[in-house]
Amino acid sequence: MTPKQERDCLGYQPFQGDETYVRELTDRFVVTRKDHQCVVCWGAIPTGARVRAKREINREDDVAKTFYFCESCCAAMVSSWTDNGEEIEKRTAMGIRASRALPKEG
Repeated sequence: MTPKQERDCLGYQPFQGDETYVRELTDRFVVTRKDHQCVVCWGAIPTGARVRAKREINREDDVAKTFYFCESCCAAMVSSWTDNGEEIEKRTAMGIRASRALPKEG
């Protein structure tokens, strides 16, 4: 991604509308030091990938967590400024389908 695309991606608010009381600690692009899972599409993020990492603290539970966004979802966030959110909605639907395919706990 170009520096402009990274800025556009960071301008997209992935959790907008979430009513949980959180405080953002960092929101930037990083190179991963280990494998992660994308919080949007649930796809694998390999070690060494340059991705968006958003760290927040949930003030209700007092728990900090970092959310990682894969390269494809970051590109979809950039596209959201011109495609009315179509690509990021597709990526989100992929994550919803993947989460439903998981075995039930219990």
